[in-house]
Amino acid sequence: MQIPIQITFLILALALSGCVSVAPTRAVAPRDVSRQPLRTGDEPAWLTGTIEPEETTDTSRLPETRNSSDESETELGKSAFSKSLRGPVLSWLDNVESDHRAFYSRDSLWKLGAGTLVSGVLANTSLDKDINDHFQTSVAGAPSDDWFESLHAPKPLGNGTVTLPLFALAWGAGSLFDDTLAGSRAAEWGERSLRTFVVGAPPLLVMQHLTGGSRPGESSHTSSWRPFQDDNGASGHAFMGALPFLSAAKMTDDPWLKLALYGGSTVTGLSRVNDGAHYTSQALLGWWIALLAAEAVDQTQETSRNWSLVPFPDPHTAGAGVLFKY
Repeated sequence: MQIPIQITFLILALALSGCVSVAPTRAVAPRDVSRQPLRTGDEPAWLTGTIEPEETTDTSRLPETRNSSDESETELGKSAFSKSLRGPVLSWLDNVESDHRAFYSRDSLWKLGAGTLVSGVLANTSLDKDINDHFQTSVAGAPSDDWFESLHAPKPLGNGTVTLPLFALAWGAGSLFDDTLAGSRAAEWGERSLRTFVVGAPPLLVMQHLTGGSRPGESSHTSSWRPFQDDNGASGHAFMGALPFLSAAKMTDDPWLKLALYGGSTVTGLSRVNDGAHYTSQALLGWWIALLAAEAVDQTQETSRNWSLVPFPDPHTAGAGVLFKY
C-alpha cells in the first residue's frame, strides 16, 4: 500500500510542530487532584503559559578582566630594571662630564695649544714634506717589502668600525665577570677607551677642519694650513689607533709596560705616514689629542678612587704606601 506523498509531508509537519506525537507512549496513572486544590499562583508554568526564557550572558561583550597582581608584578619588575639600569648610566654620564671638564681645563688646553703649535711648525714649513719624502724613499728603497708591510699592518686599529665594538664588547663582557681580576680589568679598559673616544672625537673633528690641511699628493698646498679648505689636518686613524694603547698605559704602574704601551700607541699614526696617507704633522696632532683625552679620563678615574699610592716616609727604608680616603 502506497501512502500519498502529500500525507507523508503532513504527518512530518505535524510531528515537528508538536501537535502529534509519533513516538510510542506509555500509560500514566491518573493523578488525584481533588484533595489538593490549586491556589492562585500555584498553577504550573505549563498551564499558565508564563515560561520565561532563561537569561543568558553574552560574554563577548563583557570587558576583559585582568589580574591586578600580575600587572603589579610586571610594573614592579619594570621599575626594578629601570632603577638598576639608571644607576650605571647616570654614573657613566657623570664620569663623561668630569672627563670633559678635565680635558677643557686650563692645563689641558695649554698642552693642546703646545701640540698644535708643534704640528703647525711642521705643517707650514718644508719640514713636513722633507720628512715625508725621506720616509717614503727609505722604505721604498729597502731590499724587501717587509718594512712596508709591517708598518702598514696596524692600519685597521684606526678603523672605528673595528675598535669601537671591541671596546663595547670588552666593557660588557668584563662587567659580567667583574668579580674576577681579568673581568674587572677588561671592563675598565673598554669603558676607559670608549670615554676617551667620546671626549677626544669632537676636538679632533674641529682641528681637522680648522687646520684645513691636505693629504700628500692631494693638493699643491701640501700640508700647509688653510682653514676650512680641507679636513685632513689631523689623522683620525692615528687618533683611533692610539686609544686602546693609551687607555691600557694609564691603567698600569709598571714603567716598562707603560713605555711599551705608549710606543704601541704611535704605530697606527706611523702606518699612515708609511702609506702616504698623512703627513707627520697630521699623524702627530691626531695622536696628541688622543693622549690628552686619555689623561682627562685618567684624571676622573683617579678622583673617583678612594685610594692612591704615596711614597713611604721612613729614613731607614724606601717604599710606597697606600693612602685610603673615606
